[in-house]
Amino acid sequence: MSVTNWHATILHLLGLHHDQLVFDRHGLKERLTSLYQPWIVKEILA
Repeated sequence: MSVTNWHATILHLLGLHHDQLVFDRHGLKERLTSLYQPWIVKEILA
């Protein structure tokens, strides 16, 4: 499991959508889950 997938899974559990969560860094909007498309790891969800 990559860090990006881990972040997306945690955000999903918190009720947040990983594509819509952005932060301002040096005037640019960046996603917490990087540029790559992460997936939610459903195998670890109970």
